[in-house]
Amino acid sequence: MNTIVTLIDFSGLTPKLIEQSERYAKALASRVILLHILPIEPVMMGMGDAFPAQQSRRDFLEADYQSLSGLGDMLRKVGVNVLIEQLPDADMRMALDECERWNADLIIVGAHHHSIVYNWFVGSFTCEVLKGAHCPVLVVPPIPVRGMGQ
Repeated sequence: MNTIVTLIDFSGLTPKLIEQSERYAKALASRVILLHILPIEPVMMGMGDAFPAQQSRRDFLEADYQSLSGLGDMLRKVGVNVLIEQLPDADMRMALDECERWNADLIIVGAHHHSIVYNWFVGSFTCEVLKGAHCPVLVVPPIPVRGMGQ
């Protein structure tokens, strides 16, 4: 196994995703690509100049990239060969295409507990990865909530 792509969403699951990425990268002598997908920005309608919104988007992308770089640095410090990639204005298909482009041997993704109603209307990112992936997918479960399912 040469390449692991870890899909980062900066949720509370991110530390567990980084932990699993390190564990599998070391065990399988693989490089890790940390991939953060930013959805397509909605068009903003309003009065005035659009420049401030564009500037804030650039600032957001830069801050997001710095956060992603920090995660990459954490993995490098423990000896993992890591690359980072930010994918702005992307959708699920583009994310899966990127995993194929990198020739991923494993995709690591987090699972979130959402209600059935949420999944019905919004859908599940993890489910879409499972349906469209070209390689095995490791699904990292959320941190259990005390008293749930016990």
